[in-house]
Amino acid sequence: MKYLALLQDIDYLTYIGGFIKWSLVFLAVSIVLLLLGRRFKLFRRNKKAFNLLAKAYYVIIPIYFLVFAFQFAPIKIVQTEFNDALDDNKQVIVAYTHQLLDSLDVDHLLDRKHSIKEVVESQLKQIVVTTPQTEGEEKSFFEQMLDKIMAMGAVSYVSDLVESQLSEQTATMTGLSEETSASVYNKSLSSLFEEGEIVEIFRKEVDGFFGGYYTSLFVVFLIGFLIFLAEIVLAKVYKY
Repeated sequence: MKYLALLQDIDYLTYIGGFIKWSLVFLAVSIVLLLLGRRFKLFRRNKKAFNLLAKAYYVIIPIYFLVFAFQFAPIKIVQTEFNDALDDNKQVIVAYTHQLLDSLDVDHLLDRKHSIKEVVESQLKQIVVTTPQTEGEEKSFFEQMLDKIMAMGAVSYVSDLVESQLSEQTATMTGLSEETSASVYNKSLSSLFEEGEIVEIFRKEVDGFFGGYYTSLFVVFLIGFLIFLAEIVLAKVYKY
């Protein structure tokens, strides 16, 4: 089976449509902002020269939003295409995953109906329960309750510590994010490689990958937009 077929059959009309869609969306947003600015008289200046320059906002702001749209659109389109490819090729992904498992000889793990976290906590509880007490020691009901509460706290603390360490190590070894590694740690081993579960793991990784691009893009956009806002505020303060 050719797994690289996931990247074939690119629909270029989708890309063109996506560019047009997001260009219209951000252009509409810029027009709404301009209408609001005009309504609240944000572009009026007392001096003629500054007033003429302020009129340039009616051209600059739509262009600024269109430039942002042309940067945003390809990222959004590619992310959508990746997610659509995951949905359309679930069986391929599951087949590839099980082929990988066969090569690692870990099929016996799939018979377990508990998550790794549940297995760890079960072992920790057994250790706590089987901890021997001092001979001849007679504890009251409240002391026994206190011991149980402290034992539960210890199990929870150690379990969280193991989860943190395993998630960090798994992320380092596999390239998955720590959030995804933690979600794997909490899923039952029998359902982990089912169609829906494994696809969601891939989807989270795809969304997380593109999330960094969105953050950088919006930060740069906001910095540029703050320049416009700063000029408007200065105009109101100094009334030029």
